[in-house]
Amino acid sequence: MQMKTILCSVDLSSFSPAVLYYGAGLARHFDSRLIVFHAVYAASDPIHHTPVFERGGEQAEAAAGAMAAVQALMQRCPVGWEAHIRSGEPVTALARATVDLQADLVVAASHGFGGLKRLLLGRVVERMVRTAAIPFLVVRGPKASQPPGRQAEPLVIKQILVGCGVTARSRPAVEWGSRVAGRFGGTLTVLHTMESPEPEEAPDDFGEGSYTQIEWRRQKGLRTRLMQLIPRREPGRSGIDTVLGQGPPAEALLEEARRQDPDLIVVGLRRQSGIRRVLIGSTTEALLRHSPSPVLVIPEPDPHHHRPAE
Repeated sequence: MQMKTILCSVDLSSFSPAVLYYGAGLARHFDSRLIVFHAVYAASDPIHHTPVFERGGEQAEAAAGAMAAVQALMQRCPVGWEAHIRSGEPVTALARATVDLQADLVVAASHGFGGLKRLLLGRVVERMVRTAAIPFLVVRGPKASQPPGRQAEPLVIKQILVGCGVTARSRPAVEWGSRVAGRFGGTLTVLHTMESPEPEEAPDDFGEGSYTQIEWRRQKGLRTRLMQLIPRREPGRSGIDTVLGQGPPAEALLEEARRQDPDLIVVGLRRQSGIRRVLIGSTTEALLRHSPSPVLVIPEPDPHHHRPAE
């Protein structure tokens, strides 16, 4: 994994300072290039999907106003940064910007609205996550509404909770969680739910004996496989732990999050095709709407997503 470039997508709402706080904090610990991105909404051509500019310079005026707002927000930023203002539909513009600017991570905020407001505004973030080809950090929960004065304080990420399976498909999420733990001197907890066996598991894998004996061997085997996903050496990481939860993954993760109050939750997102691509996984969706902590979503590698030649 790499985090050479972090792109903070801001809508200039009251949630933008939290996005910039997390982006700047991560950029400082990973020595990353920090980009502040804002899309000035512009209607698009239904045929060519390109922005349709209004007459009278409205777009230029809006872009100038956005740049001024970004500069005001970044006055106390402790790291170097650059701003990019573009016109277009926000999700589409962001997707293009991540490729053009060679971003490795996107940071945005979930407004946490309910009812109609969530339907209209919260779904924008869900669309961003669904279409993202790179890791996406969604700042939400109480940490998304910190007072401006906190921006001068260093970002602290000491407890990282990763929800995952026990197969190689979960390795990227675990590795991202481990790397963040190492850079911030944090503890990594890896949680797997036992709602149903993994496809690779067969009844014979657990041997014979009583239910208690079989279940004990199963849990021991699952913990072993979880430990195999965790990088053995991670400079700076203060500790690791494994947890076997019960019930649906989303419920188990949220329950553990409420118990631990982690600074960050990490989950993987399996890539879908066709009609299923319009949906995001039920676990990820539940976390984006109800998590008490920021959520880092790690999508499966996209073979069609390529960084431009440097």
